[in-house]
Amino acid sequence: MNFSSRYLKRLRKRAAESQKRQYPGDYVYTFVEGGEEFDYGVDYVECASCKFLSEQGAPELAPCLCVIDVLYSEKFGWGLVRTMTLAEGYEKCDFRFKKGGVTRVKVPEFMRWLYGPIES
Repeated sequence: MNFSSRYLKRLRKRAAESQKRQYPGDYVYTFVEGGEEFDYGVDYVECASCKFLSEQGAPELAPCLCVIDVLYSEKFGWGLVRTMTLAEGYEKCDFRFKKGGVTRVKVPEFMRWLYGPIES
């Protein structure tokens, strides 16, 4: 589903709409056209989860949520590669998807007991 033309068309549209910042607590992101390295990408510059956790006084929990993407990628064959997240203090989250590809997501040190060394 995440690689269908219908899904990608809708994702492009929602990315453009997110740039309006109509809802302050929402995500803001851009769609990244793929190539040989990946099928498509998404760059998040604002994260609803990070915003919520900050409002609750618990921004340190955000990296724990980001790691869940590893499970989804492995289960659904997303081939997610991500080198940075807003939760880690970077300027964006750089999601890159390759259907059936290998998941390569940096797992925070304090979470490795659960996931092991997934990054490569």
